[in-house]
Amino acid sequence: MVQAQSSTELLSYPNREFMLIGGKDGVGKSSSAVSIAWWVQQLKPDATVNVIDSENKFKSALRSFGSDRPTNIQYYKVGNMNEVTGVVAGVMEGHAPGDWLIIESMVKIEAIVPRCRAQPSNILDTGVAYE
Repeated sequence: MVQAQSSTELLSYPNREFMLIGGKDGVGKSSSAVSIAWWVQQLKPDATVNVIDSENKFKSALRSFGSDRPTNIQYYKVGNMNEVTGVVAGVMEGHAPGDWLIIESMVKIEAIVPRCRAQPSNILDTGVAYE
């Protein structure tokens, strides 16, 4: 049975497991990701927020925060699924309690995934088909 959380419980660090922010272009998903990084920095200054982005959208949102922008971000611009899996593996290896991983945008990667299943050796250096 899923237990509901109050606002207080939800905002109590580190009571979080998974956060999904969705919506059409221009509704503020990237700004929300920057806000999450800022919030994490306020609560746990030594925590790192790792951001994976396939479309380079995160940088403009970060710039929009000006001098208030968080400084706890490690940004990874990825161009293919091999880079995504490599970054995730590295982040997981170096993960410390309180660190976060934000997947900013995977639209370009999502577009090649169906081809990965059909022709994995042509798309991925590892030859692994992602389901």
